[in-house]
Amino acid sequence: MNEETGKNNVNPEDILKEWTLGAKAIKLETPAATRVGTIPLDRATAFIQVLGQEKDLDPQEVLLVLTYLFQRGATTKGCNPEEAITFKRQRISVKSLRTALSKTGLRNKARQVARTLSPQILEIAIEHQIPGNLSRAIAKRHDVKDTDKPYLSDYFLPELIKPDIQKLIEEHLQIRRRK
Repeated sequence: MNEETGKNNVNPEDILKEWTLGAKAIKLETPAATRVGTIPLDRATAFIQVLGQEKDLDPQEVLLVLTYLFQRGATTKGCNPEEAITFKRQRISVKSLRTALSKTGLRNKARQVARTLSPQILEIAIEHQIPGNLSRAIAKRHDVKDTDKPYLSDYFLPELIKPDIQKLIEEHLQIRRRK
């Protein structure tokens, strides 16, 4: 802690690396079920800490919960606010996620938080085989391996996704826009 500024001197990237490793190591008991900008990492980590305090979860556990909810569609406005995951006897819903976002000055910024954390979310989703929010729709039209389903989300930064998977996502989004 810097005595002059009162702020931590810890690098947010180092914190996220540590939390990502911790989230990947957690045993997941619950079955895994448009482009915008990003936000500064320190705001994303502050949000993780607030949600963790509210739900009595470690930051690693929050990152795992966020991965599940974002992969289930929590980045979209039309997502059911009651969509939830029960983790350590705590029910964390999309509604509670949105409330915590508001408390940290990130109201209606779930997508930006997800894009900011997308490298970590993708690592965790791959480890726990949590399919992306587009996986069902894309699998209806294409033969998609289970190992590729975590990549099938519409909020990941394109550079994180395999080119053939990115092509499927873009094709799907074009078809959806035409409707």
